[in-house]
Amino acid sequence: MKRVLVIDDVKEFTFPADCDVQYARTLEDGFAQLERIFKLPLIEAPVEFELWLDHDLGGEDTIRPLCLSLAEMAYYDNTYPLTRIVICSLNPVGIKWMESTLSPYYPVTICDNPQKLGFLLGNSVAKWY
Repeated sequence: MKRVLVIDDVKEFTFPADCDVQYARTLEDGFAQLERIFKLPLIEAPVEFELWLDHDLGGEDTIRPLCLSLAEMAYYDNTYPLTRIVICSLNPVGIKWMESTLSPYYPVTICDNPQKLGFLLGNSVAKWY
């Protein structure tokens, strides 16, 4: 089973049925869910765990503090067991910043249009905005 945490203020995706998907709509909720997921005693670790991130989270809120935290943890060899981070945003500057911050430590995939979404999920059904 694949587990997915999406941190995005508005987007919703149609993941395959075998995915356990959770959404966090704010940066604060994203931090809380990551901590909860990885601090819970897991009977069986997920085979795959993906983190889907948007850059702009409404108002002045962005994903940057979480990206910096993930990069700092990885720098000190204390990472979450992430199979992949998917950057799903329409902000080109934000995408480049996120990619440059995270890609030295994690596998990163960019999803900046519905065609790429179709490739990643097998469909391009999503509420983008």
